[in-house]
Amino acid sequence: MKKAGEYFILTFIIYLIGNLIWFLTLIFQQPLFGSDYFDTILLVIIFTIFGILGLIASIIFYNEVKKSGV
Repeated sequence: MKKAGEYFILTFIIYLIGNLIWFLTLIFQQPLFGSDYFDTILLVIIFTIFGILGLIASIIFYNEVKKSGV
């Protein structure tokens, strides 16, 4: 379960970073990284990584629970 836990922690750290960047773009109402396009692409990439890591963590967790018979 330790490996799945590490993936879940990494997943939610990435989610927190994405939400923080999104929040800052809303507060400042201007691009943080030079252009709206780049900000949007960065957020899409961050939340895509979040989804992929969440899926990997869930699969690892499922397989660990299935092996232990809980």
